[in-house]
Amino acid sequence: MSEYPILHQIPMGIRWLRGIRAMPDRRYKYHGNVSDIGNDGKYAPLLLARSKISSDDSLFDSTKDWFRKQLSTDIDINTGEDSFSRESSYRVMIKHSSQLSYSNIVDTGDGISQVLPIVVAMKSLLFESNPILYIIEQPELHLHPQAHAAVAELMIDVAEKNPIVICWSKHIPKPLYCEFAGL
Repeated sequence: MSEYPILHQIPMGIRWLRGIRAMPDRRYKYHGNVSDIGNDGKYAPLLLARSKISSDDSLFDSTKDWFRKQLSTDIDINTGEDSFSRESSYRVMIKHSSQLSYSNIVDTGDGISQVLPIVVAMKSLLFESNPILYIIEQPELHLHPQAHAAVAELMIDVAEKNPIVICWSKHIPKPLYCEFAGL
């Protein structure tokens, strides 16, 4: 460990996103006060919905911007309300640049729903004040090969602020792992 002094900064909290992530729902209900996406990513839509209707919508805006720039896809959270309460429900809506209208995330391919938790997790790390070890299994799962590079670039960007992001993937070249780890 003395060879890699940055490893001494590993926080007590470790977050893990497993390779098989939660399937999307047509409509989501309020899930209480959660602070991260969960180990299967099921709370990513909740964090986005909260961010969108709060005065600090930076997580929502940052996630939306990434999808637009990297995947030519617009993402929106339709709450139908100005506030968020235990009775609230919301939908994750997706529109590719070639489409005229939004579709529910359930009606799109698996790629968007499987990468959404990764993007929300990485973007939320940019707003964390303390470094967190994030372990992500199979970030490329169900993604088109052209999107693999965009996900890898996002992880590298996050690794500049957050000392360690680890992923296991046979599609992301091994030399990038050291960059993810900040080593």
